[in-house]
Amino acid sequence: MNSLPDAIEAVGIRDYFHPYVNRITPRFSADDFIDLLNENGCSLAGQYGAINLCAYLPNEPKFNPEYFNDLKELEFQLSDHFPYYLLARFFQVIGRKD
Repeated sequence: MNSLPDAIEAVGIRDYFHPYVNRITPRFSADDFIDLLNENGCSLAGQYGAINLCAYLPNEPKFNPEYFNDLKELEFQLSDHFPYYLLARFFQVIGRKD
């Protein structure tokens, strides 16, 4: 993906060519995974975001230990609060076998 038109075209596409694995790769939403959990005798144990803000902030202030500790605490707080975890760089769906 090299341009905004490419990004616009990619919205909603369920399968895409992934160059790292050299094949068509499916995309799953959190709801897709939750449905798969339920279909296979599991329940949702939690959903979490990781790297909610850190990747979007400038690096220079992160070298200040006080700032970094506050940022780390904020990251932990946002990781399981809706809708903030939806903005995270990475998203986790955790299941539990019933």
